[in-house]
Amino acid sequence: KINIKQKIGITNISLEKLPLNKEEEVLKFNFEFLVDYEPSFAKIHIKGHVLSIEDPKLHKEILDKWKKSKKINQDMLNEVFNVIVSKCTIKALAMSQDINVPPLIPLPRVQPAKEPQEYIG
Repeated sequence: KINIKQKIGITNISLEKLPLNKEEEVLKFNFEFLVDYEPSFAKIHIKGHVLSIEDPKLHKEILDKWKKSKKINQDMLNEVFNVIVSKCTIKALAMSQDINVPPLIPLPRVQPAKEPQEYIG
């Protein structure tokens, strides 16, 4: 039996200038998305970042908490993780096909049509 485990981690949070109409600072969440196949025969490792536009007052609060404890509030974490999961799952699914290992999520399967049962009543 093959076990497939996923792990997501925020590795750093920083401010980054985003040159749009005006130069605006955004939060940059660096992350790692890891898919491990057990027994250990394959690994998919994706590194990247997510940018988040927040109220500038919130930037300092998030960065201070991250520097002190390497944690962020649960609502923000959920938002960031949802973006990471939606983007990286698709990439990892394509990679799993490229390297010929089982997909990390169950794919839809066509089921044979069931014979209609007669009503006995």
